[in-house]
Amino acid sequence: MNYREELENLLEELGTLNVAVIGANDGKEGDPFYKFYKRNKERVNAFLIEPQHDVYKKLARNYPDSFVFNGAVGSRGVVTIYSVHPDAWRDLKSLKKLKYSRSRFYTGKSSSNKNLVLEWYKKKHKKDLPSKYLVSETVPCLPLMEAAERCGFNKVPDVIQCDTEGMDDEVLYNCPVDNETVRIVMYEHNHLSEERSDKLKKYLGDCGFSIQHEGRNSLALR
Repeated sequence: MNYREELENLLEELGTLNVAVIGANDGKEGDPFYKFYKRNKERVNAFLIEPQHDVYKKLARNYPDSFVFNGAVGSRGVVTIYSVHPDAWRDLKSLKKLKYSRSRFYTGKSSSNKNLVLEWYKKKHKKDLPSKYLVSETVPCLPLMEAAERCGFNKVPDVIQCDTEGMDDEVLYNCPVDNETVRIVMYEHNHLSEERSDKLKKYLGDCGFSIQHEGRNSLALR
């Protein structure tokens, strides 16, 4: 499985690409889409979604010519996003060995699944997170195409890239993956239970995708 190669091949086939990136963070550090976009931005229309407001501002700076939404994808309403305050990490020695910047590390494990965030911190620190360090913010939540329309991105994407820390299945159920325009879906499966992962694979398979797995990610191709 090589996501970047599949992006290049599809761009060669179609001439232009419309790409939705859900859970984009800053859209740059550690993001498999960024270098492809920089090389091909004259032929790629990007719609990027990030719920954390401070991170969203970085995302907008990194993609000044793209469509950016400060919110979440899912059923229409609002959703609470949880993360860990940077001060909670001050004594963690393993931060010196990070391949990403500290700010990317702090914000990379935000999720609407509070337990996932708490378990991640406990795994790193070997103790429970003090409640004063649990950060939460409530953001708008919309199905993908409603969010796109709100931002002026009036295109069904050819590619959907999803990294939402344990919520990828619920996000993708609110994306137009049943529309044959969508040719590539990249998502993270490692935080899904076996039951949820199998249900999502069946759903994507019923929509005509074949699915490959590598590490924590899955690549669905049509």
